Amino acid sequence: GSTGKIFKAANFNGTNSYSIDTNAALMPTSQVSIAMWVKMSGTSAYILSSQGNGSSAGYAFRAMSTPNFYLTLTSGIKHLYGINSITDSQWHHLVGTYDGSFVRLYVDGVQQGTGTAGTGTITYPVQWPYFSVGAYAGNNYPYTGQVDELAIWSSALTADEIKLIYDRQAVKYSGMILS
Repeated sequence: GSTGKIFKAANFNGTNSYSIDTNAALMPTSQVSIAMWVKMSGTSAYILSSQGNGSSAGYAFRAMSTPNFYLTLTSGIKHLYGINSITDSQWHHLVGTYDGSFVRLYVDGVQQGTGTAGTGTITYPVQWPYFSVGAYAGNNYPYTGQVDELAIWSSALTADEIKLIYDRQAVKYSGMILS
């Protein structure tokens, strides 16, 4: 990888993506938090997806001009859209969470809107049993840009925890994080 927000980042050129077999660690069912730094240089692409089937995925981050985070729950697909553009070739911190009651999206440490009510477990289609970074379900809707510090939790991070992660990673000097 090349120089990233923190150390090294994965680069995606709009034709490559990275897929791995899913496992229980990548498929939480009751709560989830997905965080990453992105530096997008293209438009309208999937940054990551878990087990997509062409019409839904367990969870996914899509970027048009603004970020979109969605989950497929037993109560239906829940979409959240960001407010500000992330297609400015700058680093942005994205976090999507589900706590069993609400789906939330955070951009650069700030919650976007009030969240979307949702109940039930996260469901995963089986047609594409892979976790993909840089595209949706293989190499569909490919991403152009960089991804750094991708992390997945089987719990919902709080707004305070997300802000703390953002604040600690937002400032970088000579390869060291200032806190």
